[in-house]
Amino acid sequence: MAKASRIKKGQAKPPAPMSPDRRVLAVFVATLVVVYSLVGAMLVFRGQGLSLPEVVAAIVGTLAFSFFPTGLAAYRNFGLEGIVPMRRVLRWFVVFALAMDLALMVFTFLMYEMGWFGGSPAAGSESPFSSPAAVAAATIGMFIALFFVLAVYLMAGVGIVWLMTALERRLAPAALLRIRRLSEATTERSRKTDIVRWAKYTALRWLFNIPDVLDTGRLVVRSPESSKVFPRRAFAGALGWSVLFATVIAIDVSFNPFLRESFTVQQLLSIVTPASIFIPWIVLPWFIFRRLGAEIPGERRPFRLYDGLRSRVYGLLVAVGTLVLFVRLALRDIPLDTVLSSFVNYYLTFLLLGALFMFVYFNYFEDGLAADVAGAYGRLREKEESRRKDEEE
Repeated sequence: MAKASRIKKGQAKPPAPMSPDRRVLAVFVATLVVVYSLVGAMLVFRGQGLSLPEVVAAIVGTLAFSFFPTGLAAYRNFGLEGIVPMRRVLRWFVVFALAMDLALMVFTFLMYEMGWFGGSPAAGSESPFSSPAAVAAATIGMFIALFFVLAVYLMAGVGIVWLMTALERRLAPAALLRIRRLSEATTERSRKTDIVRWAKYTALRWLFNIPDVLDTGRLVVRSPESSKVFPRRAFAGALGWSVLFATVIAIDVSFNPFLRESFTVQQLLSIVTPASIFIPWIVLPWFIFRRLGAEIPGERRPFRLYDGLRSRVYGLLVAVGTLVLFVRLALRDIPLDTVLSSFVNYYLTFLLLGALFMFVYFNYFEDGLAADVAGAYGRLREKEESRRKDEEE
């Protein structure tokens, strides 16, 4: 029986099963190739009738759409269960879609029947309130459309967050190991021995804003247990930081005097809005260090890597003087009501997408990512300590 189960000499071994990350990555790449080919053909066919902002918005929007099938593949291949089960999420979607449906129907009624918001009363056949059947059809159709949009955004968020966590799963353990070596690798002796290595580790110290007086060799990384309840405080903090970065990016882009020579504020915001779905890639990578409790003991209190990285990115991105200057220059040429209406639409879209994507990360991915990073870091640390013992012997 044992002999029969052995592979004969010269016979090819069966291929190893593809990892979930590779399967999802294959779906993502295939989707990008197909969708961009179709969009590229459309842009070439209609190239004469499209402006540059429309072309840029189409490219960014296509990239965003490509994450929908990627999210479906990630959800299936990883068997994501989540702290909040999918049935409850879908119930929330039903409630939210009903509330939005009611609000939109009231808005439509006030516009068509009362003449508010630029509408004209008694709009006749154009009004969806011309008959009870029309009202019912409009209400049901709007509810289905809203629920479908929420489901698509949810899966697109799964795809976006999956790609971020796949990268972080590979990079974070090595980053933690290098942080542990910082005190040893940034000494004057190390600079004289290998200045390139010294420069890399000095840049890493600067990025995490780690004080020189701390002994990074004492770095503590904990293996957290799975969350029993949804981490509301972490979710609120991540969403708050995302709103801040979304504001800074929107102002820097839409009010930038150099860009406004070629684009209007509305055109720039139409480009920034779909691109803002990648803002979680700026904010969420900090939170794995918070989840792992990664810190360096100090004399008075431990230094948290999460706090250091957050303060460094915040200091880089938020240039208050520049933002105020951009706003003052823009308000000289752009009516205030145009600015307000454009930013209200931008914030409504971003808050919906940002909250949904943050929820996807904390509900489906953070626990697994923390366990993977802690395990990989432990293995790397064991290998390094074993190699050092061998060298000493």
